[in-house]
Amino acid sequence: MQLPSDTPPDGDFARYVEKLSAASAAAVVEKQAITDAQPHRGPAPAAARPVRREPAHSAKPAGPSLWTVGKWVLMIWVALQLLSVLLPRAGMFSVPLLLAFAAWAIYRFKKSSPALLAGRLRELAEQAAKEFKQGK
Repeated sequence: MQLPSDTPPDGDFARYVEKLSAASAAAVVEKQAITDAQPHRGPAPAAARPVRREPAHSAKPAGPSLWTVGKWVLMIWVALQLLSVLLPRAGMFSVPLLLAFAAWAIYRFKKSSPALLAGRLRELAEQAAKEFKQGK
């Protein structure tokens, strides 16, 4: 037994899901716009200057960039290789240096990855909502 709600009328599930998700995203954007447009009820803020809202996610994580730290690690590695000409065992310090850099890079990537992914998904949902509104 097949119910009418089980399948879309033309049988194209991908288009049906896109249509439903775009409608949902548009409803969320409209609700947020209405909430932002309403005046605040309550006492006036002490400072008259507008409050700048920062996004929940940041495209750039705090701290030095991977490129900057990588350049410093490369320069230290070259210095250790040059120093190993005078002190034969100095080159052994390059292995812990490179391992520490790799561990830091992996930690930094894992730390910033979910925030970047959530931000990108939010941008895609807003773009889909705008395209859906323009299509009407």
